[in-house]
Amino acid sequence: MIKKIIVPFILIILLGLLLIPPAFSSEIKSDNVISNDPVQEQEEQLLENYEDLVEVNTTGQLEIQNNQLAGGEVRAGEGISVGFDPATVNAGVGDEFTIGVKINNLTSGQEIMGFRHVVNFDPNLLEVVKVEVPANSFLNPVLTAPVTHNNTTGKVELNLARSNYVWPGSSGVVYNIKMKVKAKGIATLTHEVVDLRNAQNQPLAVNSINGTVNVSSANISFVPSAANVTKGGSFTLGVEISNLTAGQTILGFHHVFDFNPNLLEVVEVVIPGGSFFSPVLTSFPEYNNTTGKVELNLARSNSAYPGGSGVVYNIKMKAKAKGTATLNHTVADLRDGGNNPLGVTKTNGSVEINEFPGDFNGNASIEFEDLMIFALAWNHKAGDPGWSQAEQNIPGSPFSKCDLAPSSGTYPNLNITPDGKVDFEDLMVFVTIWNATR
Repeated sequence: MIKKIIVPFILIILLGLLLIPPAFSSEIKSDNVISNDPVQEQEEQLLENYEDLVEVNTTGQLEIQNNQLAGGEVRAGEGISVGFDPATVNAGVGDEFTIGVKINNLTSGQEIMGFRHVVNFDPNLLEVVKVEVPANSFLNPVLTAPVTHNNTTGKVELNLARSNYVWPGSSGVVYNIKMKVKAKGIATLTHEVVDLRNAQNQPLAVNSINGTVNVSSANISFVPSAANVTKGGSFTLGVEISNLTAGQTILGFHHVFDFNPNLLEVVEVVIPGGSFFSPVLTSFPEYNNTTGKVELNLARSNSAYPGGSGVVYNIKMKAKAKGTATLNHTVADLRDGGNNPLGVTKTNGSVEINEFPGDFNGNASIEFEDLMIFALAWNHKAGDPGWSQAEQNIPGSPFSKCDLAPSSGTYPNLNITPDGKVDFEDLMVFVTIWNATR
């Protein structure tokens, strides 16, 4: 009787054990899904890591390379990036600058074996002057680092291998690119290839951040750009900033130019009441007639956009001897509202000093040849071909030497302030000189 009861009971227990899933060997996931598949677990973990990286990536340029399930997970630490240092460059046409290619945020202990990198740029706006891996490169010790550039296609390429794989640090510049600005515009430096390898020659995940080169349209020049004066006479030049971009803020201006102290001397440097950079907080104009230097350090009381073009300050000068003096900008540091330097172009000036006013051919007399040169210059103005320098195919150039008005004083001690054109006023001065020499 007891046997009849116990046997069916044991059979029921055995059947129940067969039907219940092996829960004791499973792992309960946070999403309440039960799994005991190690491959599935690794896939899910990789997906979670990827989603975390996407959350912190604000550029949308994240690339995950060669995540392996069978051989183990191959990943860089979160946040590894390759960018440019500085990320943004402000420059003017003709300026040269150096920008570094920088690796950021390597995970502590990460081994690095090699780095292949290709940068694209606009060859219409920029050209490469030199590319070099510095002695203190972030990826030292460097075994080899062939680096090439092509200014026709707009490409720079580096292929670098290290002689050991020890972790180089968290962040640093790998190599530098020296470039020159060819034309106005906004040039983007883009990463075509970013291939960073670990000690097992496996690629690491890298976030690529592009760089920008802003070529400013602002120009710093002298007004007038070419002056014609008489030995012993005085004249005034303005330093002008032109073609500022609409909405551009300006906080300050540091300007230095050189002149020949054997030909010219400065009488005074003045910030006019209507300076283009008003309101002026403070300015420190200085000059040295021994070394031939003028310097201005100016700060504005606010950085609101001052306008498109205008004269910042004036320099009154006196001509000491006959000759041609060039005014060269040596420093032109223009700052925006964030105290960031802006790119500018610079136009030098020139001063033609004559022994006698009206003596255009330099033979110490006023004669028919001078009248013919004046006739060739008639109705020309600053900016015309042949105005500021002699051109072989333009007879009578430079025409600026015939810019004699307005003037004051009595011949031969005329104080001429050129106005950038040859017109009736200049003719009247020339006639006065002609009659005075007869």
